[in-house]
Amino acid sequence: MKFDRDVGRLQRLMAASTAGINRRQAILDSMTIKPGDRIIDVGCGAGHLLGHLAKAVGDTGEVFGLDPSADQLAQAKASCGDFTNVQLLERGLTTPALLTICVTPPLPHRRLNTSPTLMPR
Repeated sequence: MKFDRDVGRLQRLMAASTAGINRRQAILDSMTIKPGDRIIDVGCGAGHLLGHLAKAVGDTGEVFGLDPSADQLAQAKASCGDFTNVQLLERGLTTPALLTICVTPPLPHRRLNTSPTLMPR
């Protein structure tokens, strides 16, 4: 999926805004994350939440960032490429290969439709 540069720039500006920061905090607050957890962020975009999730699950956990846009994933790689527990995948939610990531199905989203999903081991 091609992601227009202007739209990507607008998204990055929104993510850096107070509203974007508050939204990420609301997502993190709605989740119970423990070291060793596996989390999948469907529609991770430029990965603004991935680093926070990677820190929360620690070295024994895993974070998967899924997005159908190679352009968005390139931004995500630039922002969280130092995390060894983050994997970026150019896929959508309906991709059958998504099942290879987790043994158990993802839990439903709790408060926000676009929040990442915590996957039990």
